[in-house]
Amino acid sequence: MRPNRFNRPSYIEVNLDKVASNVRNIKDKLPQGTLFQAVVKSNGYGHGALETARVALENGADYLGVAFIEEGIELREAGIHSPIAVLYPEPPERSGYFVEFDLIPTISSVEFAESLNRCVPTGAKKDVYLKVDTGMSRYGPYLEELDRLAGGIGQMERLNIAGVSSNFSMSDYRDKSFSAEQLGYFHQAIEIIKGHAVSPLKISIANSGAVLDIPESYFNMVRVGLLLYGYYPSRETTESIEVRPAMRLISRVLYLRELEKGQSVGYGRSFIADRNMLLATLPIGYGDGYPRILSNKGEVLIHGQRAPIIGRICMDALMVDVSRITGVEIGDEVVLIGSQGGGYIGADELARLCDTITWEITCGLTSRLPIEYHYRDVISYKDEIKSYA
Repeated sequence: MRPNRFNRPSYIEVNLDKVASNVRNIKDKLPQGTLFQAVVKSNGYGHGALETARVALENGADYLGVAFIEEGIELREAGIHSPIAVLYPEPPERSGYFVEFDLIPTISSVEFAESLNRCVPTGAKKDVYLKVDTGMSRYGPYLEELDRLAGGIGQMERLNIAGVSSNFSMSDYRDKSFSAEQLGYFHQAIEIIKGHAVSPLKISIANSGAVLDIPESYFNMVRVGLLLYGYYPSRETTESIEVRPAMRLISRVLYLRELEKGQSVGYGRSFIADRNMLLATLPIGYGDGYPRILSNKGEVLIHGQRAPIIGRICMDALMVDVSRITGVEIGDEVVLIGSQGGGYIGADELARLCDTITWEITCGLTSRLPIEYHYRDVISYKDEIKSYA
């Protein structure tokens, strides 16, 4: 948690009611019995892992997904008892933490499995998921290597092959031909692993793009990240599930100055005024994760109207032209991501201006920004979260 203890004028606001609504709408799209894994890695995509995890579980998520063991341990130590899958393989020397903190490992090597098997107490069984590479070329064995991995793990007395996962690389593209090819490989992988598993498998390849557009990829578990936080993965997916962005990035006008024609703004004098202007300075910059590449092309909202960023964005400040907005005063709220009045600037819009993806914009906001949470339906969180095992 990053409470705004000292009322910093620049902060993140997260509306957890919107997260809750997004979870329920996604859950409604899934067939009965399909498990919903809420992905809260990278600090909940910048929204706060613990807070979004709790709300997701309260509103229908069954599992949580994180990237590394540290993220899972943080949730465990905060009192989350629901199943947590670590989505990426870890080195063998870290295998003991999966036992200590009851985390589900994703395995791509016999070496890790052997190390984990030694850490499990005698007589106990540890559920593991296998990661299969179906076209990402990132983690996991190819099909021709899978039988060896699954067979080796299947013979380890303290490990239980409980699931299999893979990753789509183009599920958010209009052309689904490569996704179909991946799905074909995945079906083959499932059959190979079933030959070495003694219990029913949890089968997961569907991400946000696939949940929207590839229902045949649901199997019995889906993993949802970006959609959970209110953004569609790309302009090429459908919007078959209604979601709303939960985040606003807020600052305030800290300083106003009259700028005369011919005066320059910021480092490098990248902006020269072509007229007399009114300039507002905001106490937020690339040190907070607001991209410097938006210099001289980004916009913010003041009084619900767009104001252009002028000059280069600094580490701790940026400047905007408010000449055409009436009545701007020091202390006025400024929205850099989100809605204000009738205006709206999405993280996806910033991503397009930066030639990047929405994920990078929200995940890139740094820890020096406090986070304020709004959740009308729940005054205080439950002491313990129900286990969905």
